[in-house]
Amino acid sequence: MDKIIAFSDDANFSRHSGYSILSKYIQDSTCIHVERLGVGLTNRLANRLFRTKSVSSWYQVSSANLEWQVLQASKKKSNILIHLLWGERDFGYLDQLLNLDQHRLCVTFHACSDELNKIITQKDRLRKLHGIILMSESQRHFFEEQGVEPQNISVIYHGIDTEYFTPLQQRNKQSSTFNVLSVGNYRRKFPLLRTICLSLQEHSHIHFQILCSSQHHHLFGDLNNVTLLQRLSSEELRKTYQNASCQLLCMEDATANNALLEGLSCGVPLVAEDVGGIFEYTGDDCAYLATENNAQELIEMLLVLSKSMDRQIRMSNAARQKALTLSWDKVAQNTKNFYHKIAI
Repeated sequence: MDKIIAFSDDANFSRHSGYSILSKYIQDSTCIHVERLGVGLTNRLANRLFRTKSVSSWYQVSSANLEWQVLQASKKKSNILIHLLWGERDFGYLDQLLNLDQHRLCVTFHACSDELNKIITQKDRLRKLHGIILMSESQRHFFEEQGVEPQNISVIYHGIDTEYFTPLQQRNKQSSTFNVLSVGNYRRKFPLLRTICLSLQEHSHIHFQILCSSQHHHLFGDLNNVTLLQRLSSEELRKTYQNASCQLLCMEDATANNALLEGLSCGVPLVAEDVGGIFEYTGDDCAYLATENNAQELIEMLLVLSKSMDRQIRMSNAARQKALTLSWDKVAQNTKNFYHKIAI
């Protein structure tokens, strides 16, 4: 069966992270890719018009361009499997435009279940899909609640470039500083992160590096145990992970998370809240997971880890081993197995 892999993404998207990398590992497929457009007045008006009947409320002009190209490519042959890599961005009208007796339509969804309820406005049309790929079991209930047949749903975990994001060959075991790294902006709990940093100021061996957009910097400017980072190159980001003692993620919810995966692949132990799909991507050996919104528990976990180099090494090795199970070649094979299951 011929395959079309279709997605839109931003121009500055990293070549080493993100779900679109999957397309490089699906051999014998046609890749259709468009760049997401800016938000000028004309585009905003067009976006509003397209969204009146699109499945996703995030649909844009670039999404329509993508679906149009897929539609034209699908007319050249019958019996094609079409995979939209980002349902939240790009699923608008293909279920209505394609001949679904001739072709198979598969869509991946990334958003958390509480967001999906707002993003997916034409929920009944989800039942027309031949295949739905999820990033976490935490999303499954939403789709089953819409009447999607369970056999049409598969959780296939997000991959990571384990050849690029690698641990240092020789980590500095003599360093007296315990470097806590926090990466990201989306759905992060910055007030909780500030509380943790503030509470640990008296512990001079613990230092925080926070990589986030400048709009959040004011929360940490008065803390002498925090270094603020922004706009790192891919190489600088990798080096920052490699030199971290652990990663701290304070998140409202999560399915897959690039920062989590990049850190694991670099052998960075994780301290986080047990929300969404975080446990699915970590398990017990490479992460300490606290109950939601429990700052004291997170603080205690950081202190315990900071005082035991042996524990850091064990968790670092476990993090790398977990990441290797999520290498893109393995994720691609799982995806192709699902294609085979839903094929005509």
